[in-house]
Amino acid sequence: MLTEIFYLGGFVLGLCLVLVFGWLFMIIGTAVIAMYRKQNVREAIQPLLDEF
Repeated sequence: MLTEIFYLGGFVLGLCLVLVFGWLFMIIGTAVIAMYRKQNVREAIQPLLDEF
């Protein structure tokens, strides 16, 4: 019983970490592409920041 709760908690925590790191990777990737294209980084990542 107790181990099942830990498994479920670990699964939920792992899923949240995957989502957070995926979101951060998306922002960093967008910023790198904007710098490569010599665009304004803030304008490029603003739609991603507006989602949250």
